[in-house]
Amino acid sequence: LWEILQEDSHAPRLASRLSMTNFPVSKLSTAAGLVAASSRQSTEVRLFGRNLTRLPPLRTRGKFVDDLALDANGERLAVGTIDGQVSLYSLEDPEEAPTRLFRATCTESYMQTRSSSSSFGSFFSGFHFLPSGKLLVAVHGKGSGAALIDVDSSGALAAESKPWIC
Repeated sequence: LWEILQEDSHAPRLASRLSMTNFPVSKLSTAAGLVAASSRQSTEVRLFGRNLTRLPPLRTRGKFVDDLALDANGERLAVGTIDGQVSLYSLEDPEEAPTRLFRATCTESYMQTRSSSSSFGSFFSGFHFLPSGKLLVAVHGKGSGAALIDVDSSGALAAESKPWIC
């Protein structure tokens, strides 16, 4: 992990080195001193605190993790799995295992679009919490659109874009 010092105009310096044997990291998210790491070959999300101390992991009951995002305060973690489900977890006490707040499933139209483009290897191509922390953008794989999820309303779909052609 690299540390970028805003007041220093020199190149970033290596802040920490972390080796995760047998866990090829595909996604990282950082916020408020937390780091979340996932692998598309695992059902686990590994969590780390300040100084990269290991925190209790999250396991997704047999579904490989495709994407993830921490909210800006590091209090919630969104996890998308390869079957198109999005789960939101509470990280209020990082020393305890994350608690699932809700799970949302993609709409039927997304599932149909996804089945016709399964060769792209992942369901999601990006997760991002909006600055308010109340909405999560879940961008679906190539050409499949996006969903705006209201995290304060148990995963209600706030908006959905139609698939676009690339």
